[in-house]
Amino acid sequence: MTPHALAGIIHGNKQMTTTTATRPLNLKRLFEGHPIPSSQTLRDLAAIFTKMADSREAQIDVRQMDGQFSVYCDGSALNNPGPGGWAFLIRSPRGQLVTRAGGIKHTTNNIAELTAATNAINALAADAEGVVRTDSMYVFKGLNEWRWKWENREWITSQGKPVANMLQWKALFLAFDTHPGVKLEWVRGHNGDEDNETVDRLARAEAEKVQHHTATMQGCA
Repeated sequence: MTPHALAGIIHGNKQMTTTTATRPLNLKRLFEGHPIPSSQTLRDLAAIFTKMADSREAQIDVRQMDGQFSVYCDGSALNNPGPGGWAFLIRSPRGQLVTRAGGIKHTTNNIAELTAATNAINALAADAEGVVRTDSMYVFKGLNEWRWKWENREWITSQGKPVANMLQWKALFLAFDTHPGVKLEWVRGHNGDEDNETVDRLARAEAEKVQHHTATMQGCA
């Protein structure tokens, strides 16, 4: 996998890169000021953008709708790291319900959470208004508190180390930057919120599917 190949994956999907009333996704911003990532990292990022493109198939047209969307997202990694899954749920202003979920062969819980949030917001049109809710304090603080520190330090932590999951974070930030009417809120997990419990179950179910498939393939080897 090369940066050029990754660009082909991203820019090959017009829905992913160009949305209503917004600018095209800027691949340069993902790598600006940093060495070209390894082939494995590029493959991981390509998988994220592929999932983001897939999530746009669930896009709800909000141009003729007034009101707020309610969105929940969650990610899961068994044994962390291990087989993973992501899921999101969207309730439209007209009461439509959309859920999407997918598996990740090997990931961490944090990456699964980032993937879920990124996919969720990219399932909305650029002019949508609403709230994306996550029970991941990692995702919430990264977007609302840590982002500006990371960018001001050129993606170096206060300990002098590169920010973990930088490319996944940049993908999430781009998603929110191109959806100015959407904000992120934190909700407490396993606290009786039905929609949050739903995406939790969906994400874990996807991780379990990946785990079962991997075990089956190993058994056939």
